[in-house]
Amino acid sequence: SMQEYLLPGKGWAALGVSQDPNIVLLGNFFTGSVIKFDLTSGEVVAQGETGVQRSIAGVAQFPG
Repeated sequence: SMQEYLLPGKGWAALGVSQDPNIVLLGNFFTGSVIKFDLTSGEVVAQGETGVQRSIAGVAQFPG
């Protein structure tokens, strides 16, 4: 089935998979924000800032 989530602001263009199947990684092209988003709860569980606007082309999580 399809689910819709509301995210803060516009520009969430980059999507990456997480090691956790319930988490996705999202990058905001406009602001440079990167978030870990919980698909089960619909909440942002972590957030980081690149400090550079209009620059995120992709996000990835490396094993570790």
